[in-house]
Amino acid sequence: MKKHSRDFQRYPFESYKIVAYTIKDNKRVQVKLMNISLGGCLIKTNLSENIDNLYLHLADKQIKMELNQVWIQSDGDHKLIGFKIKFNDYYNFNLWKSLVHSTQRIEEKYKEKYNKKKKEIRDVSL
Repeated sequence: MKKHSRDFQRYPFESYKIVAYTIKDNKRVQVKLMNISLGGCLIKTNLSENIDNLYLHLADKQIKMELNQVWIQSDGDHKLIGFKIKFNDYYNFNLWKSLVHSTQRIEEKYKEKYNKKKKEIRDVSL
C-alpha cells in the first residue's frame, strides 16, 4: 500500500487523462465528471436513467466504483446524477482521494483564470 501513496506524490494527477464511463446495453457511454468530492460526486451526462456502475480510467489503472444512494436532478439540457461511492478496498479509496484533490486544484486554477478574464472584460467596458 505505501508504494502507491508515494506514487501519487511523485506523479500529480493533472498529468493524466481521466476518463469516466458507464456500461449501457453492452456499450461504453462516456460521462463527464464535475464537482467531485471525497464522499461522492456529481456527473453531467445525457443519460436520463439511473446508472449502476461507473468506471474510471485513471493513471492507466481501471477502477470500478460501486454506486449507491443515486439521485437525479435536471440542469437544463443535462441530467446531474449524484451518488455516494462504496469502496471495495483501501487502495481504491486512495486513488479516489488523489483524484479529488487534483480535480479541486484544477478547478481552482480555472476559477482564477475565469475571474481574471472577467475582471479584464469589466475594465475594458468602463
